Amino acid sequence: MKPYSREFLANVFAMCDAGEGTKAVALHFKVSESWVRRIKQQRRETGQIAPKIPYSPDLNPIELAFSKLKKLLRDGAKRSVDALWQLCGGILDEFTEVECRNYFRHCGYRYTQN
Repeated sequence: MKPYSREFLANVFAMCDAGEGTKAVALHFKVSESWVRRIKQQRRETGQIAPKIPYSPDLNPIELAFSKLKKLLRDGAKRSVDALWQLCGGILDEFTEVECRNYFRHCGYRYTQN
C-alpha cells in the first residue's frame, strides 16, 4: 500500500466516520474504492472503529412509516383503482409532523431546527 501522510489519512477517516460511502470517499480523494475498503477493514480489525452493525428495519424511519401505511391500506380494503387513490389521499393526512419526527427519534436520529 502506498504511504500517505497522516493528515491525508485523517481526512479520509473523518469522511468515512461521517457516514460517507466508499465510492464517495474514493472519488473525493482520488483513490481507488478497494483502497478505501482496505483501510476501513484495517481500522475495524485493529479496533480503531466500531464494527459495522447489520441492517435492521427497526432502525429505519421509512420502514416504520411504510408499516403504518400498509396497515391503513389493508384496513381500507378498497378494490378499485379510483377508490384506492382516494384512500391514499386520506391516509396521508394521518401522518402528522410530530409522528414522523418521532419515527426518526426512535431510530436514533436527532432533530435540530435551523
